[in-house]
Amino acid sequence: MNKKSMSFKLIDAVLILMMIVPLACAMAIQVMTKPAADGVAIEGARIFFTIPMPIQDLPITESQVNTWLIMISLFFLCLYLTHGLTEKCESRRQAFAEWIVEKTDELVKENMGEYFKSFSPFVCGILARSRADALQHHQRVCNSCFDVVPSLRQRAFGNGYFRSCGNGTSGRVTYAFELDSGQAR
Repeated sequence: MNKKSMSFKLIDAVLILMMIVPLACAMAIQVMTKPAADGVAIEGARIFFTIPMPIQDLPITESQVNTWLIMISLFFLCLYLTHGLTEKCESRRQAFAEWIVEKTDELVKENMGEYFKSFSPFVCGILARSRADALQHHQRVCNSCFDVVPSLRQRAFGNGYFRSCGNGTSGRVTYAFELDSGQAR
């Protein structure tokens, strides 16, 4: 398959485009919905809308939307990497896909043992999502773990909250814990 047909190339182009579009959508949502702010603020993920449910309303947050966009991108990445696979490794794409599988299998085997080798696809998915979250964070888009942080802080520190304090021109940020009464610890 040295000479790829036009339809094969077109499918590749569509798959690459479908990997990029969800990430571009996440950045566009961030730019269009986030109000301008001065300084550094620590806050939870924004709630876009709430779906009324019988027992408790279901808030749809920024991190949930971004998680779905990451999953869509990873799905199309998998489709792209597996498109046109052959028994004999003939392309760099197939070599890269096989390298990912081999390294994940080795990682699982070394850390969990041969018995748990069937968990390799799950571990690979977790690693891919983690990497996508890190890339999203560099684009200043709310990552998918952001919803967990405020609830963990609430459990650990009660009704207090964190605030950021810039210290002038150095650009460093320090964090001070404040109680509801306004006293800093």
